Amino acid sequence: YNALGEFKTIQKNQVINSAVDEAYLDGQANAYNNAVEFIPMLAQSPQMHQCFSKQYARFITGLGSVEAQEYYEYTFNKELSANNLVIFEFVVDAIASPGLYLRSH
Repeated sequence: YNALGEFKTIQKNQVINSAVDEAYLDGQANAYNNAVEFIPMLAQSPQMHQCFSKQYARFITGLGSVEAQEYYEYTFNKELSANNLVIFEFVVDAIASPGLYLRSH
């Protein structure tokens, strides 16, 4: 993908080969022919949900209190795991929140 999120197949006049024989996700090795095959698996991955939730909670809280981070991490992970959370809407809501810009660093 390029900076605009467009899927690319060529870079510097070379064909991009995004196939992998052994990518570990949720403790299991999987093979993928390309990124398009990998993305749906990643979106359903409990490992990805946990990682995203942790890092996003750290971003939202500005590395604030451990309790706040743990609360948001738990909430985000729960919603992701239940497929109730649309990431795009979630990020837009967080960025639109004045609290994000008023947090202490």
